[in-house]
Amino acid sequence: MHFDKNTFLGTFLDRAGLDSERFRCRGQITDWPGPPEPCDDDSGNCEIVIYTETAWCPMIAMWLAIIEKISPSVQLFYASEECGMGIYQSNDPDYVDNYVVDTWIGSRETIPAEVRGTIFGEEFFEDEISEDRLRDELLKAFPDGSDDSTADLIARLDDLDFGDDNGTSVHKWEYYSASEQD
Repeated sequence: MHFDKNTFLGTFLDRAGLDSERFRCRGQITDWPGPPEPCDDDSGNCEIVIYTETAWCPMIAMWLAIIEKISPSVQLFYASEECGMGIYQSNDPDYVDNYVVDTWIGSRETIPAEVRGTIFGEEFFEDEISEDRLRDELLKAFPDGSDDSTADLIARLDDLDFGDDNGTSVHKWEYYSASEQD
């Protein structure tokens, strides 16, 4: 299907023959990395990746309506993040129960001694870190915390003073089915 260069999400509804007034569709496509990956010959599965920037919610209802109209056998997997609000939601098994770790460094002088030599002491971003790997890194920073829960170790990390130019953010991906989204 040809969508011209208009990346407004409502355009996709209109082109699919759906009424864009009936759906939340505030946002746009920000990246479409390329054509769909070739189908897996064994499973018949194909993948297309679309990145969007939206307001208020990931607009899943809109995508489900398009899929239902055009190709009802397609399954939608999504990952939605709102960094400023600490919201990380997905129905994709590759994300759910993993963690997002984002560390930014503007001034090396104020990096807490506890985190030097860990992923929390360098520029770092990864959005699919397992709990085991995260615990290993947290225990490098807090070797006395082997009896602490992962949540307690993250709280200890959050309590460190990284200074004004540095920081780290750790969030767990939460499962939300596509049908739970608006």
